[in-house]
Amino acid sequence: MKVTVKDLEELTSRIGGSVLTSESEEYDAARSNWELSVVQKPQVIVVARNASDIAEAVRFAKDHGLKVAVKSTGHGAAIPADDGLLIVVSSMKKVEVDPVNKTARVEAGAQWIDVLQKAQDEGLAPLMGSSSDVGAVGYTVGGGMGWLSRKYGLSVDNVISFDVVTGTGEILKASKDENQDLFWGLCGSGPALGVVTAMEIRLVPVKDVYAGNLIYPREAAKEVFSRYREWIEDIEDDWSTSIAVANFPPLPIVPEFLQGKSVVIVRGCYDGPEEKGEEAIRSWTQWKEPMANLFGVIPFRDSDTISNDPKDPIPASVTNIILTELNDDVFDTMIRRGFPQNEPIPLLFGEIYHAGGAVERVDRSSNAYSQRDAKYILKLLGLIPTEEMKLALGEIIEGFRDELKASSAEGVYLNFLVGNEKWNRTRDAFSQEAFEKLVGLKRRYDPENMFCFNLNIPLDK
Repeated sequence: MKVTVKDLEELTSRIGGSVLTSESEEYDAARSNWELSVVQKPQVIVVARNASDIAEAVRFAKDHGLKVAVKSTGHGAAIPADDGLLIVVSSMKKVEVDPVNKTARVEAGAQWIDVLQKAQDEGLAPLMGSSSDVGAVGYTVGGGMGWLSRKYGLSVDNVISFDVVTGTGEILKASKDENQDLFWGLCGSGPALGVVTAMEIRLVPVKDVYAGNLIYPREAAKEVFSRYREWIEDIEDDWSTSIAVANFPPLPIVPEFLQGKSVVIVRGCYDGPEEKGEEAIRSWTQWKEPMANLFGVIPFRDSDTISNDPKDPIPASVTNIILTELNDDVFDTMIRRGFPQNEPIPLLFGEIYHAGGAVERVDRSSNAYSQRDAKYILKLLGLIPTEEMKLALGEIIEGFRDELKASSAEGVYLNFLVGNEKWNRTRDAFSQEAFEKLVGLKRRYDPENMFCFNLNIPLDK
């Protein structure tokens, strides 16, 4: 349905934020995503200042037959919100930390950096991921596996409550004591059930960690993979680690010794005594001297330096494969498919995250997140600035999938998906029982399937 000027004037009069259309000067900036590959052209954009603005926007969309999308930082976008109503929550960034109860209340537009800084001032830390640049709420409702997950669980496992606007425009609080079914569903599939306007989360007592990277040349990759497999076999939950094949472009933003190089990287974060962390990494350096040993004690507020994820928007594609084991065939595929053979490839990183620990000890029925049994998650990240590079990356990823079938599971981790694949594979992220329950929740809290752009949970299975 096309919205008239009079309709927009009425909406503007009902909110404290602003209403934008394609004729507005701020329209292009408001609609852009961090993943530049997802380009959207909503009919209406509401830049919200508070939960009341969001509720009014949802009611307006319902009355005018518009579907609704939400944008905080623009990370993790799925299908474009074309001709719909886009709610931008990036100005809702308030964060309140309670050091006594070790909790924080986080508004919808806050990034992890906003939470991290206030929490660290109190000797506490949020269960964020590899980058403090992403939206805290969006990251959390997708699961949230990060550098403290094996010890403290997922971000979504540490939510106390959500404030949410449902598909009918109603403002509710959801927790284990109030609207329990909605709380269950928001913990893993939040974007499909409503607009989370704020959340209350538990913080953990982490100030400093022993963390960093060991970088080895690609020629040593097979040995490093084998050593990594042995290392994590009985590793304590205080360690969260990954191993990656990395192809660095010859650009000034890359350290000079890595420009144009392909390497294998062992990453980790240890929340324990410094001397034990040093001992563990010393066992690596004594086994084989790396090109660089970047491990050391860092304040957790500097945890971005572990992964050094890009901050600026890029035309990229991200996908993942859940692995059931780390056998030699997996390592051979990582090396053959992950490193360029005769010419550069668009794949930047192929990174295997070691899961388990506190993540798998959570009751499977506690929330909608359904990948508790995933032992390892392989994230594949590549640049796709041109259609040619997009096709080339697609071939590489299909090669990974084909060769890893015997060592992979059917599921998928939502936070490592973007674009059409995130929408098309939504069902794969959940168990059959969880997905059926989510369909029931859609019928109750979003009966017209207004929140359909980020995840694909239809009203009929």
